[in-house]
Amino acid sequence: MHHLLSLKLHSSSFNVIPISLNGSRRVRSNMSENDTDAACTSKSLVDVYANREQYNDSQQVLNMNFKQFATTFKVSNGKLEKLPDNAIPRIFPTYSCNPKGPNFALYCKYHFLRYTNHGEEAKTMLGMARNLLMKYSSIHGINF
Repeated sequence: MHHLLSLKLHSSSFNVIPISLNGSRRVRSNMSENDTDAACTSKSLVDVYANREQYNDSQQVLNMNFKQFATTFKVSNGKLEKLPDNAIPRIFPTYSCNPKGPNFALYCKYHFLRYTNHGEEAKTMLGMARNLLMKYSSIHGINF
């Protein structure tokens, strides 16, 4: 898919889905005054991914990384529904992979979130990755 920023897109055979990794929540504007126990915000896709075993406890869903999950499922009425095959994620924020850049720690964090399965073995990998980042930062003098 080629995209020219100066031209408006009139039609596409793909469905581009914007996804924020910041975990932002959507504020509900259609709340009634009688809903005192209902939440005023909707869960973000990051929240749904973190708690995906509450929606579907199949091994296939639990073994997905965030990018696979975001292109496969959406939440509708509190349940996971399958997306069509033509869904393409536009994941933001994006940061430079330059190790000497000021946002390298954020690049590592979001890259890890996008492409790593967050099961039990991933928690061990996360600890190892933190140790490596700390060693790297002490060697190169970068604060994370």
